[in-house]
Amino acid sequence: MGISRLSTKTVFFYSLSGLVSSLPLLPIAIILPEWYARDLGLGLVTTGIIIALARLLDLFTDPIIGFLVDRVRWRGYRYKPFIILGALLVSAGFIFLSYPSSPVTGWHLGVGLFILYTGWSLFQIPYTSWGAVISTHSYDRTRLTGARELFGMIGLLLSIFISLMAVSYLDYSPFKTLAYAASIIAIPCIYLLIRCIPEPSFTTPFKSIKAAHIRSLFKFQPCRRLFLCWFLNSLANGIPAVLLPFVITDFFQLDKNSIYSYLIAYFLAGAIGATLWIRTSKRWGKRLVWQIAIWVNIFCFAQVLWMGPETSSLFWIVCVITGLTLGADLALPPSIQADVMESDRAENKVDRTAVCFSISSLVSKIALSLAICIPFLGLGLTHSDTTSVPSSSILIYYVVVPIFLKASVAFILLKPFTSGGSPSAA
Repeated sequence: MGISRLSTKTVFFYSLSGLVSSLPLLPIAIILPEWYARDLGLGLVTTGIIIALARLLDLFTDPIIGFLVDRVRWRGYRYKPFIILGALLVSAGFIFLSYPSSPVTGWHLGVGLFILYTGWSLFQIPYTSWGAVISTHSYDRTRLTGARELFGMIGLLLSIFISLMAVSYLDYSPFKTLAYAASIIAIPCIYLLIRCIPEPSFTTPFKSIKAAHIRSLFKFQPCRRLFLCWFLNSLANGIPAVLLPFVITDFFQLDKNSIYSYLIAYFLAGAIGATLWIRTSKRWGKRLVWQIAIWVNIFCFAQVLWMGPETSSLFWIVCVITGLTLGADLALPPSIQADVMESDRAENKVDRTAVCFSISSLVSKIALSLAICIPFLGLGLTHSDTTSVPSSSILIYYVVVPIFLKASVAFILLKPFTSGGSPSAA
């Protein structure tokens, strides 16, 4: 079904498009909400509700896209047509959101987000599920997902650098700058992916996927547990990301633009950490290594509780260490999921890899929408003056809630996902 062992060339040309998939993340998760809520005057509550509703509408598209990817072939191609269409829609949504109506309206934000989210799903679901079937070797799948997420973090660092240049030297909107930069960078990356990576041959005697196979996927116990881990971990990572501008300005009382330097430290450490966790997982197993990374993250993140404006320099250490653990969050779960789906194909004789990745995408989007909605609504409803939010309220959402969620994931990981399979997946 896939290539048994992966060459470095294959890993590189496939993973390079991780740049494309990660470039929208910073502007959507961090820049866009505050830009529309504060700078454009839409308000925290309105912005939070619209982003959450756009995510909810987007949820309906993910299982449909996954089903179509697993079932539809266009001139023998399974993944490439969806990837190209998705990239075009992401670019259109980006540019649409870059030019808000005057005065700004919730409708403009909602329509732009729906276009962007749908395009991102059309790109991301076939792209990640393609990576799960390129190789039949468990450690090679970890190499592939690790390299993809490494390029993804490079893309995040690139987006931070572009935003910083836009603010510091160009005096131009960082969101608009990123919109055009992402569209330009995507062209060579996607071209090399389409041109250099052959799609695997699907000649194995799997049953043709039907709607019932989507429902029955939730009866496959390893998938249920993995979906729960995706949800809780995405929520735990998303809430601090959304609140970071507030933590920098309201809690540590630093300049707003200093957020970029902290993000650079965080994602640079994540890029380094990804390679370390991947190598460690070959010896100790993916599940155990992910658990270790989570507990390190919890211990380090808890230190923010006793910090303040006078100890803001120590926040650099927190950013670096939690950034290192981010590498495990990004590299290991997709590889574990690929192992789980290999077990599913062997046990149930149906290929629903893209459906599984679409559901993972769906639960992650639910988590990320809640990551915006929960703190925005909580802070907006309890504090009418959004220009000055008490530190205690920020810390509850920024530290306490994510620690509880991370600990829940660690306890779920105590039980193996596969039985009698690859030791690296168990």
